[in-house]
Amino acid sequence: MRALGVHGLVDRLDDRFRLLSTGHRGAPPRQQTLAAMIGWSWDLLTEPERVVLRRLAVHADGCTLEAAEAVCAEDGLDVLDLLARLVDRSLVMMADGPDGPRYRLLESVAAYCVERLREAGEFDRIRRRHHRFHIAFAERAVPHLHGPGQRRWLRRLDAEAANLRTALNAAVRDGDADDALRLVNAMAWYWFLRGRLAEARRSLTAALAVTVKDGKDGKDGNAASAHRAEALAWNAGIGFLQGDVADREDRRRAALRMYGEAGEPGGLARAQWFLAYAGIDLGDLAVAGELLNLALPVFRSRGDLWGTAATLATRAKLAHIRGDLDSLRRDGERSRELFDELGDRWGQPEATGWLGAGHHERAARILGAAAAARASGSLSPAPAERVDIDRITGRVRLALGEERFAAEAGHGATLTPDEVRSLMVAPDARTTGA
Repeated sequence: MRALGVHGLVDRLDDRFRLLSTGHRGAPPRQQTLAAMIGWSWDLLTEPERVVLRRLAVHADGCTLEAAEAVCAEDGLDVLDLLARLVDRSLVMMADGPDGPRYRLLESVAAYCVERLREAGEFDRIRRRHHRFHIAFAERAVPHLHGPGQRRWLRRLDAEAANLRTALNAAVRDGDADDALRLVNAMAWYWFLRGRLAEARRSLTAALAVTVKDGKDGKDGNAASAHRAEALAWNAGIGFLQGDVADREDRRRAALRMYGEAGEPGGLARAQWFLAYAGIDLGDLAVAGELLNLALPVFRSRGDLWGTAATLATRAKLAHIRGDLDSLRRDGERSRELFDELGDRWGQPEATGWLGAGHHERAARILGAAAAARASGSLSPAPAERVDIDRITGRVRLALGEERFAAEAGHGATLTPDEVRSLMVAPDARTTGA
């Protein structure tokens, strides 16, 4: 501080070990530099403890026990026992959370351990192990984001955001197209549910820009094509939701054509649904209707309840725009039943929102119930959904008046799931004051 001053100190913070290399000459060696202090602690460790500690350093913003055991694994190592010892020595920080313990290294300890990892010749191998683990983790999350575990897995993915970004950046940097595409495809619905469309678009674009090198990925040609087709569909649809509509028909056709060539009917149906969902608010009603009608029989034949429910909910929206109340009620009610069965917290308000159209008191209560469900699940609607919600809310508020709308919506927010279902099943039996 005496030699550098405040601004000089700030300028050199990135080189933490050199910055702190000058201390009082009479102090013990371990107190003269930060590196020496950490090195002194390192020297006291057993070799198994050093192995685990240096391998932990590849994680960004900490890791779970499951990740630590996968990344630090070695024959004869009891990773949990060694973690406990490192926590006792204050070299690893442990914080308990709703999904179990999470382990972190202080930034300076992590930097020191990365150097030890390089010295041991393990850096590239352990880095790849870290990346593969987190790609598999993201893929494992996908089905849970469409069911009763949605809230928990959103939270788990939130906690791993830094690790997942690290894995994606490495795959892009290494030219590993397959890993990059697998990861962004697994993360796309998470980004959608969290309303992180800019991050989704940026990540999908980066993954799609990676050129597949002959023999690099060692994957089946159809599987690689399906991964690229899926990413193209996500990228196009999310772009539509962001208002990027240039050449949208060409982009839509390119993704669907590649899916068709890959021979993946289930994935093709999902792409058809999402592109229809994203295209409705652009006014592409005829195209959306055609895509939904193509996707629905595929979902039904494959027993894909989520795909069926999502397609019916989007058809209910299309029926609302067209003023077809019979189709709206039929598709909306079936969609609501399926989403209730699946326990999908995104799908439940998505289906029930359209069922309220045309019945103002019911609509206000359903809007209130849907808003409460979104709030309890920490789900942010996508921009296109927000437009729909605002449009319906405006119509209902205008029809009922501000005071009446507030009262009905407030009542809807207190309803149990069974009461909301009852409201949906027997709309004509309800009266304004019920």
